Amino acid sequence: MDHFQRRLTLFRETANEVCTPSGALHVIERAERIARSLSIAVAETQAAPDAAPALR
Repeated sequence: MDHFQRRLTLFRETANEVCTPSGALHVIERAERIARSLSIAVAETQAAPDAAPALR
């Protein structure tokens, strides 16, 4: 899932440029959680293409 890591890297860089340090940390933590959930859903979908993904 290299694309998730690449997008997270870009997101972290942007958040650190435009947000306060505490604001950047806040949005980065949430973005990382979202990326983890999406990554799991993609992996589950690839493993069982006919099943609906279970987002966590």
